[in-house]
Amino acid sequence: MNGTVLSVGDQFNQKELSCGLIKYTNTHVNSSSDEFKVDVTNGVNGWLPNSIIKTRFATLSLDDTTLEEVSFWPNPAKNRFNIKMINSDNTKVIISLFDLQGRKIIQVFEESKKNTFTKEINLENISSGIYLVRK
Repeated sequence: MNGTVLSVGDQFNQKELSCGLIKYTNTHVNSSSDEFKVDVTNGVNGWLPNSIIKTRFATLSLDDTTLEEVSFWPNPAKNRFNIKMINSDNTKVIISLFDLQGRKIIQVFEESKKNTFTKEINLENISSGIYLVRK
């Protein structure tokens, strides 16, 4: 916690998790997965002994990394951002927003009959951070 390495028998609580004081770092350079065992207890002595938490890490990559004629504003965004792009198919547009761990945060489906597609994306329930957009 706060830079302290946890060892067998160490404890932390939900408040420390919620405040971001607990983080996990995989130190195995050549491994994309890990697992560890925890005993989960609650305030009324309920518990789940020997719960195994498995982690798997992936690198985010895309086959096509080019978005041509795309505009985003404002940048940085607070509660919403706008996206404008060429819609050469004049059909359904799918926009996905990913975090840096590759998790899909938002996916928007819109019908568009126009060559230029513009959409305001609501970010009110999204944590601040760096995100990737995929069309």
